[in-house]
Amino acid sequence: SSVIAAGGGFAKVKGLKKIGKIIYLKSSFEAILKRIDESGEAQMHYAKRPLLRDLNAAKKLFDERKKMYKNVADLIIDVEGKGLEQVAKEILEKIKKD
Repeated sequence: SSVIAAGGGFAKVKGLKKIGKIIYLKSSFEAILKRIDESGEAQMHYAKRPLLRDLNAAKKLFDERKKMYKNVADLIIDVEGKGLEQVAKEILEKIKKD
């Protein structure tokens, strides 16, 4: 098994379901920004993501993509306010149920 942490536009790839299970790690736009800001490497993260230079445009794109993410996802995990271990545990539990 492999895990691919894809960018936001990756959900548009044709044949995506053939790769394996698609897990949408759901979070609010504000929580994503907070996580970036608290990472200790915020400047690097913002520099690597040109879309975040205009937060209004980034929020609009985020809102437009949410429906697409839900449509392609086999599993949706709400990650807001959760640590990595908790999210990983939830993913494993849901995969075992399927």
